[in-house]
Amino acid sequence: FITATGSKASKQVPSMKLVEPNQIHGSYLMWKIMGQAGQLGGTADRMPKNAAALSDDNTCKIVNWINSGAQ
Repeated sequence: FITATGSKASKQVPSMKLVEPNQIHGSYLMWKIMGQAGQLGGTADRMPKNAAALSDDNTCKIVNWINSGAQ
């Protein structure tokens, strides 16, 4: 996943990477998962779109993955 997204900038907020290893607040993906990307100038739609929010367990897994270097 990181090789596909890690070096890419967000299309909605180009100044942010989709995933910034070791930085959840610098990872646009986290803002989208939390439904707070509107605060950054992106769309406020939460990911996954048109589906239930991720469970706390799955959200924690993504947070831990990013905080551990996203590898």
